[in-house]
Amino acid sequence: MRSVTSIRTENLSIGYRLQNNGETVIHKALNLELEQGELTCLLGLNGSGKSTLLRTLSGSQKPLSGHVYWMEKEVSRYPDAERALMVGVVLTEKINAGGLTVYEMVALGRYPHTGFFGQLTANDDKEIYRAMEFTGISNMATRYYSELSDGERQKVLIAKALAQECPIILLDEPTAFLDINSRLETMSLLLRLTRIGKSILLSTHDIDLAIQMSDSIWMLDKDKDFVCGAPEDLILDGTFNRFFGKNGISMDLETGAIHFEHPKAEPIYVNAAKSITYWINNALVRNGYRAVYTPEESDIHITVKEFPEMEIHKINDFTLTVYSMEELIRRMRLL
Repeated sequence: MRSVTSIRTENLSIGYRLQNNGETVIHKALNLELEQGELTCLLGLNGSGKSTLLRTLSGSQKPLSGHVYWMEKEVSRYPDAERALMVGVVLTEKINAGGLTVYEMVALGRYPHTGFFGQLTANDDKEIYRAMEFTGISNMATRYYSELSDGERQKVLIAKALAQECPIILLDEPTAFLDINSRLETMSLLLRLTRIGKSILLSTHDIDLAIQMSDSIWMLDKDKDFVCGAPEDLILDGTFNRFFGKNGISMDLETGAIHFEHPKAEPIYVNAAKSITYWINNALVRNGYRAVYTPEESDIHITVKEFPEMEIHKINDFTLTVYSMEELIRRMRLL
């Protein structure tokens, strides 16, 4: 089956036009493809141009040069009335919704379909409730939007975009102000939306969730070329470490975990079951040691036969036994 490209760019340059007719170029020569039915995460440090790119792709900001296509039709060729039928946008800014209920907020997504007088039909009502049911907020229909938690509000805004019945949804850091449960629920919801055919692009700083849940990752950096690909490819080919691996920050290729390591930190070898090894290394790295994966690389070995009993052995020096992670770390600090 031929895949459908929902958004495509050709030699796109993004940035800002200045009052003196000059330009501030953030990125240039971007050739991007957002595929139908995929969840794509946009990663990059603050100031790397993520929000500018999203605004340009959504059609709310003109490119400095190049082209943006929605479903192989250039954005500039879409009449204003059709644009909201193509792309839904969810921003991080908190909305002052006054006295609107959840139902009324989601109903705003039907505006592109209601015509000049904005009257909701039975079909509009059906789509509003379908969107609320899909996002799990049907029981909140009569509650005021202003009374909801941040996580609940995010679901309402996603339901509003879903009620638009647009094939493409762009989100700017939708998990930025959410607790861990709400972040997981939001990402899971967005992934489910792609499985019914939506194309979703979101910017995020949640690297772990992006790796776990996205089909594709776009990586932006002001000083590096744009890179995209499946998260597993970007990890295994070293792209993640090239982008984020500075000042001692690195990614564990076995787990995808982000670590901070001092290059001169003392190496430690752990001999234990895989899950226990991961958490011991996590604690050791936090306390200034460096995890290694062959015994020849270190004079200090930690062996776990039956957790929580652990043996610390320094070759030709000493052996001692500890019975908790807390005790292990306190002993290691004294070495």
